[in-house]
Amino acid sequence: MDAHKGSRTVLALQIVALILIHGVVGAAAYRQFAKGARARNNTIALSFSAKSIIIIFYELLTEHVRALQRWRSLKAYMILSCMEVVFWIAVPVLMVMAWVKDHWKGTTAILGGVIVGLGSVIA
Repeated sequence: MDAHKGSRTVLALQIVALILIHGVVGAAAYRQFAKGARARNNTIALSFSAKSIIIIFYELLTEHVRALQRWRSLKAYMILSCMEVVFWIAVPVLMVMAWVKDHWKGTTAILGGVIVGLGSVIA
């Protein structure tokens, strides 16, 4: 496989990850501001999503913008990607723990399930 084809595959995966992360942001933001659903697990999902978006933009910009390529580092990409997996495993686990503890009902339960599903796929 040539380097250009691999680069396109990585770009496609980063775009898919951004779409999934924005889904988590939407569901967690709605849950955070819905009446009676304010909780730490929503804040964690939002903050981990923001962190992931920043990391993906770092990778995209340093890979594709010539002026920023001096900060490109495959070692940094690897370290950040390994950390991403650990953080995204924590999101569904914390959501399920809160779900069991608080016995969510209605819209918050559905959106919690969406966050668990998306977080699992992202991890």
